[in-house]
Amino acid sequence: MKRFTKIAVGFLALTTAQIAFAATSTWSQTNRAPNVYAAGFTNSNFFTTPSSVPTRATITTVSWNIGLYNNGATTQTFNVCYTPRYSSTPSQCLDVSGTLNSTTNAFSGHDAKGSFRISGILNGGTYPVYPSHYNMIKVDYQY
Repeated sequence: MKRFTKIAVGFLALTTAQIAFAATSTWSQTNRAPNVYAAGFTNSNFFTTPSSVPTRATITTVSWNIGLYNNGATTQTFNVCYTPRYSSTPSQCLDVSGTLNSTTNAFSGHDAKGSFRISGILNGGTYPVYPSHYNMIKVDYQY
């Protein structure tokens, strides 16, 4: 019984040590904002997760920087959305209209092999609008 207890305690210590020393990394991507041809329609930037992200990695934080369109739009609504690996439909979106440059842990624990998009809807203003600004996503993850 003592030997079993020592083995169990040793395994627990090893497992705890592995969790405490998880490796971390980051990927980021910057894309030109999409052209917008009419008000009221969703326009999206799609960000591709690099193949170098390990299979069992999980997200810790996500940051973004979104530029505004200069077309006189009366409202500009933006969301950062997460799509799970092997899916084409977002499972979680976060309204970031009031915080165009920020960081969140709202996606923490999600599979880091999933992808992100920044989606926006403009209302009012003149169209089409061809932006010169860029949008950025940065994903911190552990594995």
